[in-house]
Amino acid sequence: MFPVLELELLRVPMFGLCIFLGFLLGSLLLRFRLKEDAQLRNYSLLWFQLTVATVLGGLLGARLWEAVKYPTLAIGDPFDISAGSAWYGGFLASTVIVLVLLVCRRVPILRTLDVMVPSVCLGQVLGRLGCFSGGCCFGVPTTMPWGVIVPNSQIPIPLHPSPLYEAGAYLIMFFVLLFMLRRRKNDGTVFASYAILTGTARFLIEYLRVNPRTFFGFTEAQVISICLVLCGMAILDVEVLKSSVLRAVKVAPAK
Repeated sequence: MFPVLELELLRVPMFGLCIFLGFLLGSLLLRFRLKEDAQLRNYSLLWFQLTVATVLGGLLGARLWEAVKYPTLAIGDPFDISAGSAWYGGFLASTVIVLVLLVCRRVPILRTLDVMVPSVCLGQVLGRLGCFSGGCCFGVPTTMPWGVIVPNSQIPIPLHPSPLYEAGAYLIMFFVLLFMLRRRKNDGTVFASYAILTGTARFLIEYLRVNPRTFFGFTEAQVISICLVLCGMAILDVEVLKSSVLRAVKVAPAK
């Protein structure tokens, strides 16, 4: 783990560097994917507006969520994301801002979300690598050979490297979603699959993390994960129903 990248005249927090790289690479991928989409390529500066909306919503939403839960974290420096941030807060805030942007610009919503989610996954991979480098978000004690002892930790025993588990899960999702994007038949299916996959992954990995269980034995992240999975399943059901209706209309004999 390398919490800080020390250069000759500069000290760069690895968490912040990974977050920056995640947004940068995600933005570049989004721009490329939008140019490849025949229905979205003509919306000028859409990639830039989506990037700004995601950055602002992601950073401010994550910080605000954590500050509401733990007000003392925000007293010193409310904009210091290294002092604590919650991914779900950023996800929800950026989703709302992106939806408002798409409605205002009259852009196909589900189609755009489909194009965006591989970039989101790529950003999550870098973000979780940043968590690992910073020595945060580790899991419960383990006897597995890949257990990690966090430097300067109050618990000097091997712990599950849960940030690496999440990074690996998001990396697999990234390639799966890119594959699905090239072969999708209905708008919204890629985004729905992302919601189901990321919700399932986080729900399972939470069992290896040290978070309070307050909602019927589930952690806060697990409850939100369940909501994400249900949302994704609902979108898939609606899209399947629409496709079935359209096929039925096409094959119905004319009277």
